[in-house]
Amino acid sequence: MQAFHVIEPQVFVALIALMGACTANTVQPPPDAGARDSGAPDLGMDSGACANPMPAWDSNLARVDAVGPQGSMFSHVGFDAAGNAIVIWEQADLTTGTVTMWSATRSPQGMWTTPVQLDPMMGSSLPLHSQLAVAAGGSAVAVWEEEAVGTTYTLPYAAVYDGSKGTWGTPTLLHANKASGGGTDTYPRVAILTNGDAIVAFAFDEGASFGPPNFGLQIYVNRYTGGAWSGAGRISTYDYTTHMGSRLPDVGMDAAGNAFVVWGQTDIDGDHVSAVRVANGSTSPSGSVMTVDTAITVGVKAPRVGVDPMGDATAVWTAGASNAYGARIPAGSAQGMVTQLDLGGSAMPNAAEAIVAVATNGDATAVWRDSTNDPSSIWTNRFTGGSWTGPVAVETMAAEGTNPALALDDQGDAMVVWEMGLGIKASLFTIAGAKWNAPVVLDPTAGTSGNAAVAFAHGCPTALAVWTQNSIGGNGEINSAVYH
Repeated sequence: MQAFHVIEPQVFVALIALMGACTANTVQPPPDAGARDSGAPDLGMDSGACANPMPAWDSNLARVDAVGPQGSMFSHVGFDAAGNAIVIWEQADLTTGTVTMWSATRSPQGMWTTPVQLDPMMGSSLPLHSQLAVAAGGSAVAVWEEEAVGTTYTLPYAAVYDGSKGTWGTPTLLHANKASGGGTDTYPRVAILTNGDAIVAFAFDEGASFGPPNFGLQIYVNRYTGGAWSGAGRISTYDYTTHMGSRLPDVGMDAAGNAFVVWGQTDIDGDHVSAVRVANGSTSPSGSVMTVDTAITVGVKAPRVGVDPMGDATAVWTAGASNAYGARIPAGSAQGMVTQLDLGGSAMPNAAEAIVAVATNGDATAVWRDSTNDPSSIWTNRFTGGSWTGPVAVETMAAEGTNPALALDDQGDAMVVWEMGLGIKASLFTIAGAKWNAPVVLDPTAGTSGNAAVAFAHGCPTALAVWTQNSIGGNGEINSAVYH
């Protein structure tokens, strides 16, 4: 089955923040009814001690979605503090082509619940551009976009998972439908706090008039606080003369709930990375929108950002046939020093799919795909001790590497997974060893695999990777592997 997402990969960026900050992985115990045994052993996560002092990837793979006449793809995963995992994915009906959102949860003992649909009575023929953020306290927020009924434009939605009940709430429309022919690719991104409060950033074209502030994609945010959504607030600038459009946002939060939003900005002189801070409880910019990347390029940039508990942000990006760049942005500011992350030195650089994760102490790990010298390779660069340490190749084998995903554990160790030829590979960076381990293959079965995601549980070194496995018959399914 062909993947829907072509330009922007689905990635899950895990920001571990023990102090209560932000984007990433969590969920509460799932209900007992409908549980399915994954075949994995008890991880011992509730025993107070790590079951395996030398963790490794389990060779027993577990299917997450249900068997049936559908194609599943673009999964995301996260953990809560108790070791429960939640997975969401997009699922296409192979008869009608309608795409819907689905979810399942996994207990610390390896039991999977029966999949449930998040968006009943809904669906889309367009990509859903979904993402997931899970709170340590047990709740979660899933975001995606779907077509307005009878139209060809999309609207942003969010659903909240109640960990105490093990159920998803009714989807919430994050921006009112202006019914005037808005655009597509709202691309919602979400960050969450330990208590479940969250913020969603998305692009939206109100299409209400020709000229400012409408008739062009702009960036909005909507906050979930105390069990209620605030309503959308616009944070980007559009004047149809200098600022022409904003798209592909990403968002992170510090421990106090202050958000940092980045996006690709198309201006009259070219494409940039723009950013602004949004104070806790607000949906308005704290100051002026700032240009993070002043280099002029042709091709929309798709920045990604991670924020540490104190508010320092690390943004990374690529655009078209270009290099990979990163910027360290101090708390309270929207600008910082821009650093080229890759080797450079080529007349035709071709870095893409840059992602980043930030540890509690502020150290950051960036990962990207580089096909400057085909076949593509997976590269990383770490920010620690106040500077970038330099690019390191994680994978340089003959088969093409693409669609990397990244997560950090509580100690700052990093796990990257990626699509490699016909399979999924993974590599671990340990702080103690100060190096990336040799890549391992997660799915030795036949078929084409892709669009992997990964998350670390808190405490013991346990990770869960999920990906799309296309069977010989062509139906996509969501498979998973456990690192413990």
